[in-house]
Amino acid sequence: RYDPETSAIVYPNGSFKGFSYSAVSVAVVPTPAELDAIPSLQVFQNLNWTHYVQLPDNMPPQIQQIANQIVAAAGATTPYDKILAIQDYLKDFTYDTHVKPPTGVNDLLYFLTKSHRGYCEQFAGTMAVLLRALGIPARVAVGFTPGTYNSGTKSYQVTTQNAHSWVE
Repeated sequence: RYDPETSAIVYPNGSFKGFSYSAVSVAVVPTPAELDAIPSLQVFQNLNWTHYVQLPDNMPPQIQQIANQIVAAAGATTPYDKILAIQDYLKDFTYDTHVKPPTGVNDLLYFLTKSHRGYCEQFAGTMAVLLRALGIPARVAVGFTPGTYNSGTKSYQVTTQNAHSWVE
């Protein structure tokens, strides 16, 4: 079945070796100009996305301030401009797989204000939180990169080293 809330395909009996399925989808690829032409997300208010803009009660107030400062410094007014401003801001941080995993909102604040170092988990989580602070729905997705192809077995080897997260 398809779960519209999470956009996930769920097989009720779980997966098993040799399990396969097929799906047909349409890739909608709007242009930057089309995205920038959306002045407000209010046109989408009939969508149930309130849980994608919620933040924990213990979120430090500095998070909201930082999000507002980033978009103000970029002169961002549309949702698309704001998303790009957050993305561009984080591009100046250093990708480092040797930092300790985050354990809470204070680690996110430390990443934003002090270390500026992290890996996909810090980048995706931080961007999602900053966007949510601006009222822009966001979530962190977790998955795997393709792994390493083995031509002998005609299969891919996917390990925990291929784990990845990103913001949607």
